Amino acid sequence: MKQVNHRNANLRSIIIMAVALTVGAGVSGFGGSANAADYYVDTNGSDTTGDGSQGDPWKTIEYAVEQQAVSGDMVYVNDGTYTEGQLNVPEGVDITSVSQNAGLVIVQPNWSTENHKIPLLKLSSTQGINNPTGNSITYLTLDGDGTSGVNRVTGAIGIFERDNVEIAHCIVRDFWYNTINTVDRIIYTTVAADPTKMWWDIWPKDAGLDGDDTNLDTNWPVTAVNHIENFQFHHNTVTNCGNAVSQRDGFVLALWCTKDSGIYNNIIDARGKPGTECIGGNSPTADLSGCLWNVDIYNNTGNRSQVFRLSGPKEAVKVQKAVTVHA
Repeated sequence: MKQVNHRNANLRSIIIMAVALTVGAGVSGFGGSANAADYYVDTNGSDTTGDGSQGDPWKTIEYAVEQQAVSGDMVYVNDGTYTEGQLNVPEGVDITSVSQNAGLVIVQPNWSTENHKIPLLKLSSTQGINNPTGNSITYLTLDGDGTSGVNRVTGAIGIFERDNVEIAHCIVRDFWYNTINTVDRIIYTTVAADPTKMWWDIWPKDAGLDGDDTNLDTNWPVTAVNHIENFQFHHNTVTNCGNAVSQRDGFVLALWCTKDSGIYNNIIDARGKPGTECIGGNSPTADLSGCLWNVDIYNNTGNRSQVFRLSGPKEAVKVQKAVTVHA
């Protein structure tokens, strides 16, 4: 299982596309640009007069990631509460907190919508192999600002077609909705499906028995571009997110067409959201698990009766103590 490395963790070196990439100071784990820069954001900074340095930071994360940062750069966010527009994170740009304490850096939306397709944090790429440098989003709180009893934003994190994304040591809270028949997803991976094909036309088949994954990777067709590869979601805490209506109609974490990925060591507390499953998902054509391949899901804690739904070929998803249920 490949892992997304970032400069704030002692993760192992990895090899991608037969090129050895070494983790070093100021260099992303996916082999960032030789000219990689560190930029800083502070609530007392300025997007007009600041230069993004530690001594003269910018004011908003949105300005840093959308107007200045390029692949290989790191955006450091000082402690405080940031009210932001949608954050469209470029390929290869990492975001983390200076304090490495997620509870001290709070990012909230400056708009209201129940459309999960407009998430607070959006990572979008063109279909196919992409984002070799990788993105790492760590030690932040994403706050949907739904604590007042009025939901504001449904979607927290949307990953569209992008490979090599790590979300780790984050807090995601208060993203919820009161409607049904929308199948909203709080945190999700998604691709643009080919309307002329079903998932079984795109994804590889394995004639072996359930549990025998000997041929999984060797059977992967080179033409199968409709997938997200190497999504790592770990050591996160998700609370008060999902569907508040008593009808199953959404997911806290939904995985759609995802390959070679890991979901582990997370706490997902969806109590008070009776229409929500902690981990799962579906598509217009088939249950979600038909679109998962070589995904490890383990050591997650879920606080709901409906916590985990991935049906279909068992060899496609490696489930090892996937969810420990607490009522």
